[in-house]
Amino acid sequence: MVTAGNVGGLELTAQGEKSGAWYGSTDYQDGFRKHWGLAG
Repeated sequence: MVTAGNVGGLELTAQGEKSGAWYGSTDYQDGFRKHWGLAG
């Protein structure tokens, strides 16, 4: 359930939505890049 208490720290902008942070941790993105040799 979405409440003021659990979305208070989200950046409610288009950029915030595109970052994926609205849906939980974005750590998987770095892991994906590292696994496939795409990390800088």
